[in-house]
Amino acid sequence: MRKLFTILAVVFLAASAFLPQQADAQAPHKMSYQAVIRDASNNLDTNQAVGVRISILQGSATGTIVYKEIYNPNPQTDAKGLVTIEIGNGIPITGIFSGIDWANGPYFIKNEIDPTGGTNYTIVGASELLSVPYALYAETSGDGATGATGATGETGTQGIQGVTGAIGVQGIQGIQGIQGIQGIQGVTGATGVQGAQGVQGIQGITGATGSQGIPGLQGEQGNKGLIGVTGIQGITGATGLTGATGPNGTNGSNGINGATGATGFTGATGPSGVDGTNGSNGTNGVTGETGAQGITGATGDQGIQGIQGITGATGTLGAIYIIKSADENVSTGTTLQDDDELTFSVGADETWVFEFRLLVTNLSNATPDWKCAVKGILGWTGKVTMSGIEPVGAAFPQATTTDIDNDPTAMVNGIIVSDVGIPFQVYIQGYITTTGSAGSITLQWAANTSGSLTVQAGSYVIAQKY
Repeated sequence: MRKLFTILAVVFLAASAFLPQQADAQAPHKMSYQAVIRDASNNLDTNQAVGVRISILQGSATGTIVYKEIYNPNPQTDAKGLVTIEIGNGIPITGIFSGIDWANGPYFIKNEIDPTGGTNYTIVGASELLSVPYALYAETSGDGATGATGATGETGTQGIQGVTGAIGVQGIQGIQGIQGIQGIQGVTGATGVQGAQGVQGIQGITGATGSQGIPGLQGEQGNKGLIGVTGIQGITGATGLTGATGPNGTNGSNGINGATGATGFTGATGPSGVDGTNGSNGTNGVTGETGAQGITGATGDQGIQGIQGITGATGTLGAIYIIKSADENVSTGTTLQDDDELTFSVGADETWVFEFRLLVTNLSNATPDWKCAVKGILGWTGKVTMSGIEPVGAAFPQATTTDIDNDPTAMVNGIIVSDVGIPFQVYIQGYITTTGSAGSITLQWAANTSGSLTVQAGSYVIAQKY
């Protein structure tokens, strides 16, 4: 004989229908469903085609069938024994999925499995379809007039990636966590004003001029050219137009020096004598020493620091995701106790939606019982619902409370049909408004009358500021 453990709650793809601000709810067109198949030795039934028949029952786990479908080809289990189907996407046998009146509930899912891939359905189970946290909030929030569509917000910062949950005892698959709301992008701060330029430092003193080098020696004077012959004095013509100057007569022999006569007309300039040979260049004088380096001018004052830009607004807080790292046991006593790890802090005047997913093992009592609560602060308001799944397919009674102060009333399941050592699942979903004060939201739990219970590692809480 084979066993079936349903491990993932139904998720409506038309999730927006559950948000409190939407006035007209819409029926989902399909929903995701997963299960793990094990054989009689508790081994995973991996990589096998299995026959599946799904029914939606109205009113109770044995109520009227309003919809039934099968699948062709048969769904295939993966390497972990997990089979995944989309209810509403199979071959209808009874009813129309889109015609289900979801407001006329409650509704239950009945799953029938043939591990050999045929239609001999030897594994049968049923569980109630439960509301999600947003639907719980919408139940009491009221319907207002539809406001004008707001401008599209800026893209928010990517939420922190949720930590992968540890694999629980008996290999039961962890529930898919709720996607965190995208955070709003913080505004970039303005650039600070540029600081003024520092004052230019004083010019260093110019070094002294080096000594003048010794002058080179004067080159030798070239030979003087010959003096040309003076031409003969021309005859003075009549006064009138100046005639052409006649050629100078030949100089006569020098007579005895007498009185200086009148200055004669200047004779024509004779041809230049041949240039004498240039004298050799004198040796260059020795180069004077370089003057000392001038003193460096003082450094100018530091420019004034520019004004600090305004810090951008903080983006919206992403989802909180806390996974229990170790088993926690209560072996005696029935007083509600705070869970060691499943607690988180919240601010004043905020609204939070949350979901606790627990895997609980009965260690001693053949018919154990269970109770739990969500603790807050006196004056806070909200609503919390408890439900669950038992491994033998028995109905897990749902309980609801609005008592979420610092001493809350417990939600109770009187008898759990679970053998010793076989875990059962508990879901606690709801919302809280922290009117007037900040504090912590904490899970409390215990056995209701007797017994030893363990909340296993891998249990978790996911929460989002609304």
